[in-house]
Amino acid sequence: MIDATDYMIFTDNIIDSEKDVALLRSKGVLKNSLSSDKEAAKLFNALCRGATLNPISKVGHVQWMLDAHFSKPWNKWRAIFVHSYLSNPWVFISLMTAVVVLALTVLQTVYTVADFYKEG
Repeated sequence: MIDATDYMIFTDNIIDSEKDVALLRSKGVLKNSLSSDKEAAKLFNALCRGATLNPISKVGHVQWMLDAHFSKPWNKWRAIFVHSYLSNPWVFISLMTAVVVLALTVLQTVYTVADFYKEG
């Protein structure tokens, strides 16, 4: 059974700003009856000040798994890449075009240098 205090502390750990509240609200995880998302973020951050999550609870295990996932640099880099380059199809198309142009430029340089040494 999930302890309400553990759940509140876990929710506080994932909420830092009004953007976090807005995201959780849009996904149906959180229902906000306060005047704004900023007020809800302030409430969560104030309620759990000084409280610690029970590490042997189920929610504590989920928090541990989240921390382990986010501590790996590959996951951070992937999230930044997806957020920056895959959010818009035109950004992705321009990125792929730049990669192809760079590859063709390198290939042209290699063939030019190889031809120079073949003739000399």
